[in-house]
Amino acid sequence: MDSSEKQKMALIKEVLLQLGISKRCFPLVFRSLNLDEIEMTEDGNPADMESVKDRILEIWSKYVPVQKVEEPEEERYTLEDVKKMSASEINENYAAIRLSLFGD
Repeated sequence: MDSSEKQKMALIKEVLLQLGISKRCFPLVFRSLNLDEIEMTEDGNPADMESVKDRILEIWSKYVPVQKVEEPEEERYTLEDVKKMSASEINENYAAIRLSLFGD
């Protein structure tokens, strides 16, 4: 294995880690890719890293974990909450208060 192949493998490992693919799958991924198809620039970077990612995802997408993005729970205010607030607190939370009380 020459240095360019080692460099390509290191880059692919980095991509696999970014995608969240298990290290146990790495050997299978490497066997499914043709390292000769990955073109490198003179400075040692892949010419088109997105195409490398796309190729990996094309074959291995079912092994990429899907991360659920939890939206922060909106602050809900009741009329009683607002009555207890100072004018500055009401001003700071005005949009959330309007949404809670009036739905707009």
